[in-house]
Amino acid sequence: LRKCLRDHDTLDVAAWWKKVKLPKVEEKAKRSLTWDQYAGLCRAAAELRASGYLEALVRVGVECCCRPQELAALRAEDYAAGQVRVRQALCPRTGAVKARKTTWSRREVDLSPAARAAVDRWLAH
Repeated sequence: LRKCLRDHDTLDVAAWWKKVKLPKVEEKAKRSLTWDQYAGLCRAAAELRASGYLEALVRVGVECCCRPQELAALRAEDYAAGQVRVRQALCPRTGAVKARKTTWSRREVDLSPAARAAVDRWLAH
């Protein structure tokens, strides 16, 4: 970067980018749960019998593709008519709840019947 800037009296962005050599970054292989792993995780959470909380947490987290901060910020009011509204997230540094910024991160997700039953059991408890 220093060499590029030293060589040019005026900053010509096109010429500058031609001289910059970007490092090669290898993408990590994406990993996701298989259906069998997901079912096993749900069974294990249900067997712990922690008032249904863990099973509901696992099912909602996986089905809504929630980040941990989003999952921590969900409230009972965010669940209605079989849908979960993800609108906010917990800031890990301050502990404050903040609204999601982008359209993609604000979402409403229809839950499967098994997830609805788990959330209903937990809320009834």
